[in-house]
Amino acid sequence: MNYVVVHLEPWVRQRPEDGGLFDLAALRVENGKVIDIFTCTAYADAASNLLSQAAGGDPLHHRAGACRTVAGVNCGVRDKVLPAAEALRAWLTFAAGGTWVGHRIDRMNAWLAHACAMWGVDAPDSAGMEAVDALDTWRLARILLPGVRDLTLSELARRLGISLTHERDALGKTRAVWAVLQALAEEAAQLPYSTLQQLTHLASHVSAAMAAWFAACAERRLLAHGTELPDGVEQVHQLAFSVPGATGRRADAEPGAAGDPDADWLSLARRLLDADSPLLSALPGFEVRPGQLQMVEAVAAALAEGHHLLVEAGTGVGKSLAYLIPAALYARARRERVVVATHTIALQDQIRDRDFPVLRKVLGEDVQLAVMKGRTHYVCLRKVRHETLAADLGTPREEVETLMALLRWLVVTPEGNREELLFHGALAEVWPRVQSETESCIGRRCPFFKPCYYFRARTRAAEADLVVTNHSLILSDLKADHRVLPKYDKLILDEAHHLEEEASRQLGESVHLRPCQALLQRLVRDGGHGALRELVQRFEAEARWPKLTAKLAAAAEGLQALRREVEAAFADLGELLPPAAGERRITAHVHQEAAFVRFEQRLADIAAWLEQLRPAFEHLGEAAREAQDEDLAARMLDARGFYEALSDHLAVLARATSRDPDWVVWLERVGPGPRDVRLHRTPVDVAGILADALFQQKDAVVMTSATLSAAGSFAFFKRQTGLAAMEEAGRVRELTVPSPFDYRRQAMLCIPNDVPELARMGLQDAAARLAESIHALAVASQGRLLVLFTSHAQLRATADAVRPRLAADGIALFAQGIDGPRSRLLAAFRHHPRAVLFGAQSFWEGIDLPGDELTTLVMVRLPFSPPNHPVAQARHERLAAAGQQPFWHLSLPEAVVRFRQGFGRLVRTIHDRGVVVIYDKRILTQRYGQAFLRALPGVRPYVAPEAEVIRSIRAFLTRPIPPGA
Repeated sequence: MNYVVVHLEPWVRQRPEDGGLFDLAALRVENGKVIDIFTCTAYADAASNLLSQAAGGDPLHHRAGACRTVAGVNCGVRDKVLPAAEALRAWLTFAAGGTWVGHRIDRMNAWLAHACAMWGVDAPDSAGMEAVDALDTWRLARILLPGVRDLTLSELARRLGISLTHERDALGKTRAVWAVLQALAEEAAQLPYSTLQQLTHLASHVSAAMAAWFAACAERRLLAHGTELPDGVEQVHQLAFSVPGATGRRADAEPGAAGDPDADWLSLARRLLDADSPLLSALPGFEVRPGQLQMVEAVAAALAEGHHLLVEAGTGVGKSLAYLIPAALYARARRERVVVATHTIALQDQIRDRDFPVLRKVLGEDVQLAVMKGRTHYVCLRKVRHETLAADLGTPREEVETLMALLRWLVVTPEGNREELLFHGALAEVWPRVQSETESCIGRRCPFFKPCYYFRARTRAAEADLVVTNHSLILSDLKADHRVLPKYDKLILDEAHHLEEEASRQLGESVHLRPCQALLQRLVRDGGHGALRELVQRFEAEARWPKLTAKLAAAAEGLQALRREVEAAFADLGELLPPAAGERRITAHVHQEAAFVRFEQRLADIAAWLEQLRPAFEHLGEAAREAQDEDLAARMLDARGFYEALSDHLAVLARATSRDPDWVVWLERVGPGPRDVRLHRTPVDVAGILADALFQQKDAVVMTSATLSAAGSFAFFKRQTGLAAMEEAGRVRELTVPSPFDYRRQAMLCIPNDVPELARMGLQDAAARLAESIHALAVASQGRLLVLFTSHAQLRATADAVRPRLAADGIALFAQGIDGPRSRLLAAFRHHPRAVLFGAQSFWEGIDLPGDELTTLVMVRLPFSPPNHPVAQARHERLAAAGQQPFWHLSLPEAVVRFRQGFGRLVRTIHDRGVVVIYDKRILTQRYGQAFLRALPGVRPYVAPEAEVIRSIRAFLTRPIPPGA
């Protein structure tokens, strides 16, 4: 193919009408070789003087350096500086006659369309620049590198091993685009021929240029390797996917088999943490810690004796190894599975990728670990194949390209797990249609049953000694009467301070309009598609099941009526939520409002429609069992599964009318539209549920975290999670392992006593005042500053106020909700030598910034949960009815735990030092403030005027850490 690689680079980012200077460059490529080059600088009239000044009066000399790399190649306009209109005409003339290639070419074309219209230059296409069918390396990279987050040209070049020269000018970037395209072709050439054929077909729905490129890649693959599959790839029905990884417990490792005597594995657990521990050589930087050994012995006793254990292990104890060592040894000796559950994916990854491989080096290869996630986290190969075949010219471009990325990902994914992908944009729409689901699974009849990623994960979990999962799946297993995870009796919950909160979420239920609409679309999609209409067309064409065909045709019409009722029901719920409100509790008073009365009436109509539709789908399920065609049977079960899932969603709506005092029903706004509300049903108290379904059912549950206690006691945690009910039977043990860090030497807690009370100020005034303080702190600490907020509105206002001040001192600001997602902000903060990071909620924990990555931490407000949240209201009412004070029994202990989590972001190793500054004067003026200060053992607050605080911080951060006593 013949290409013209194009790039336009403004010297200063501006709109065309702003005038200024911009570089234009293009490479003409034939048969894979650059045969001609175009480069010039264009200027608008308003910029002609600027150009002369910038070039020192010699614009041709100023641009010559950027063109020396093209010597020896015939060039178009070169070393020229031309008026904008003339430059554009010359550039477009040069670029005519070949397929354009660019990076983010849609943005460039939008700029060019505007520029051509303004300067009277004819665009190369009568429909305008936006209609030019070009090859975009950004779009190709999204397809061929589906797990890569940063797809900027410079990052792609770095990742693909491309050396950039003069990358800041248009010609350098044009060369980089061409090099990236060639590297992406090499990536594509590694794919199976069948995958490249499918990519070519899908691309034809959105871009002839892209389809031609993939066709060329397919031909290249065919010539080099024929239809041979790459190593590690299998294929069923022309769908290629990664070969299942090896699984397998040792042949003698059946649960319940006799193992080594307890003394052997207990003594080995101790030896692994003694002065001659083999971990010293297996894990660089490992240190034997007495507290870690203490925790190992306590966890081992809980597993061996069968009791529950609470372990608060301070930061730096090394608690993950302290429970993995006895868990692995116990599982191997007793042939009993141990499940480890974390709250965050990051900790799961740490256990799988860092901790367990080290432990396996020491214990031997016969210890098996598996990671298990919820079923919808895994892709369904059958559904990917169906969606790929169903895509056509009417499918949105973003969805087509997402399907293409999925096809490429299937060839390399080790687990088929959605966390490997960037879950945004069209993937959020496509994933629910390709995820594994119980309702639409046809089991062993599926041609992809053997290689199914979900069943692979279940097999690995069933054969493993240790299964690592998350709190959510543990609770889903309880909710499903223990049918989700392989059988287990020993459980370790890390990050256990989240247990009550996660149980409230998972043991409750919620519904909003979008998933209901998605299920209805999957059954009867706009434009005549959807599972139901596809089946009707197929049955009619084959003249099969005439009665069923008639029922399904009628059901398709009924579903349209059901859709209208469901949308109207959510509109009624939207009326109940005032425009300025984020949440509202559904109380007996709300039940009397006109919108809720209409809602109840609609629920009756919805129930009638569901009942009327049910026989057709039951008949469909029966017919599926008789069908000989696997694809047809699968699609029939898809339709039935979609209906059952829709019924389950709508059942949650129906339960919203319940007056059960043990449940809170509430609404949450999730978007700007009148129907953008989510309905929740949450248990008021999960303690009884957890006591009955978890602690009574399991032999041993070990719960650990750096923050389980409040006011030096585990009473609050035990009361909230139901463990208190186990104490009478003597089944609960407790252990507190203090942090090995010397906070007196390593940390400084500062409370300025002359700052105003921010809560009494307006949002903008408080932001302006806080901006002054943060700027002064950032200068004193040279960046490396994390500011924790409890309000997103306060975060945004303060970011707007402080950003210009920080920029003037060369300090970057990365703010949550403004400058990108959490992971990107953390990466940027780590790599920038002088930066400030703003975060709320999720930034109070789970962030690891050791050493000089973080030296100063600010808490704007004490982290109390909003008392007006519907669930908090209901729980406060229940406590008050029992004669207890909600603030002291619930609000304060929760806030203290969160406060300790926030403080724990600062000192992460024995070599760290840092400062915490609290701008909430309530910690000094209110009686409860002492509860927060007592929660930080070994740290004495420094209370002084702000100016003195900043001077002390500067001195503390610059002097050496004094040696310990």
